[in-house]
Amino acid sequence: MKKAVIGDPDPDFMTTSHCERLTLTVRMQNRRYTRLTNAHSKTIAYHRWALAMQVVFYNWCRVNSALKITPAQASGLAEYRFTFKDLLRLKMWGEVEAA
Repeated sequence: MKKAVIGDPDPDFMTTSHCERLTLTVRMQNRRYTRLTNAHSKTIAYHRWALAMQVVFYNWCRVNSALKITPAQASGLAEYRFTFKDLLRLKMWGEVEAA
């Protein structure tokens, strides 16, 4: 039996393949999640920032090959494709906490 943990998804469209695809994408694009690599974070704060940057870039800058636009544009959150300079100007980055 399928059970929603967060939100109100339609049970007819709930599947583990979406989670598996997301996990694969994160592992392939962010080398901090693969085993045989030296790219690692010394602190959890840097690990979180690396993941945040990857997710923001994936949704706001990277054009989806099937959609021909970014996921943010497809969902109506953005009117244009963000550049990396646009991401650096966001106030959400602030200062990284020293651990």
